[in-house]
Amino acid sequence: METDRLRSAFTRHVLSPAVNYHRPCMLAVEETGDDGCVRWHCLHDQVSTPHERLRGLDGAERHLKPGVTFTALDRAAHAASDRTRCAR
Repeated sequence: METDRLRSAFTRHVLSPAVNYHRPCMLAVEETGDDGCVRWHCLHDQVSTPHERLRGLDGAERHLKPGVTFTALDRAAHAASDRTRCAR
């Protein structure tokens, strides 16, 4: 029971913010070749964090939970630098 509580607290306060706001991800782009085959490629110019990708969506506000704003998410993202977050 105590282990579950500690694991949950770690995930909520340390792991999730690091992954969502600071860890760059290679996002795949779908390309259809002349032969009709669909291929997925990870392009270096498509590297971004999940937070940056969410902000880049058209109508991104509708994907947020009620009561959550991009102002609050930006504040959480800028609360610690990438280097500080990795040091935890």
